[in-house]
Amino acid sequence: MGTVFITQGVSGAGKSTFTDTLDSPAVVSADHHYMVDGEYLFDLAKIGDAHRTCFREFIQLVTGQGDQDIVVDNTNMERWAMYPYVQAAQAFGWEVEIHTFLVDPEVAAERNTHGVPLDRIRFMLANMEMPLPFWGRHVVHATEGWGG
Repeated sequence: MGTVFITQGVSGAGKSTFTDTLDSPAVVSADHHYMVDGEYLFDLAKIGDAHRTCFREFIQLVTGQGDQDIVVDNTNMERWAMYPYVQAAQAFGWEVEIHTFLVDPEVAAERNTHGVPLDRIRFMLANMEMPLPFWGRHVVHATEGWGG
């Protein structure tokens, strides 16, 4: 088995940039559900479907025969969002690494490509829950401009 990398952070924090540094992982993301002809078209009404599809794709990967690393590229700001991925990965013998990306809200608002407004980014950062220690390796990346 390989490693499941779970990214945690607001839009614009550096999650996708980190994913690009890995050696050809399989990537699952709720964002993929909103891509239409190469354009990101977010629709709040479809958020449940997006996350169900993402998790279903993840389950297919962790229960398959491959050992290709997997990235769960969602915001994962609260424990309940990460836990199903952690539990499934551990149940099928995968290593788990959770990468938390901390970034100054103004920096994230400026560089996020999904148009998430500054007030929403601030709210998300203020309410972010850190993963539990027994979930696997936890790596914190404090990006430029992080003021905690």
